[in-house]
Amino acid sequence: MVTQGGFTLLVVLVFLQRGLEQRFSDRNTAALRQRGARDHTPRELSRTLLVLHMAWFAAMLLEVWAWGRPFQAPLGIAMVTAVLLAQALRYASMQALGVQWTLGFFTMPELGVVDRGVYRYCRHPSVFAVMVEMFALPLVHGAWLTSTVFGCVYTALLIRRTDLEEQALKQDTDYARLLMDRPRYLPVPPWLRRGNKQPEPPASRVERGRHP
Repeated sequence: MVTQGGFTLLVVLVFLQRGLEQRFSDRNTAALRQRGARDHTPRELSRTLLVLHMAWFAAMLLEVWAWGRPFQAPLGIAMVTAVLLAQALRYASMQALGVQWTLGFFTMPELGVVDRGVYRYCRHPSVFAVMVEMFALPLVHGAWLTSTVFGCVYTALLIRRTDLEEQALKQDTDYARLLMDRPRYLPVPPWLRRGNKQPEPPASRVERGRHP
């Protein structure tokens, strides 16, 4: 019961964090629209991701409380560590993107392709962080069914969303020339990548965002 209560508190904190991130995204989205950025956000896919995300919170709590999933310290500690690392990666992404961080994605000639900070190591660090969280957070208290089902479905949809985002970026910017030599999700230092080349100065500009 004690560990179940602690897990519930952790889930509630992550849920509240998502709410704060939504407000931050809304503020940035309004600023970008005021500046004339083009909105490429896939509405239907975004709504599906939102519904699944909310259901994920409920499902892991239901699985732990109703089905009595046990807390196993080695697994729980490992998964808490994974969640914390994912959080650090996502906030490093937010710091690098600044006002460009949104839940949708935008293109705009006056704003640049972000290749600083964690984006030196991969193209979509924030998306990778969310994928890790979807699998890891339920497993903190052994909710393996929620982890497997929601983790796999959500990851598949995020991959589809990333495809759409990259299509827009390649169409409107020099994203392909600047960033396509980097891993898509898993951060890898430049010195570990084969054939690494220093990117040339950007010829056009882009706003980019991520989904939670």
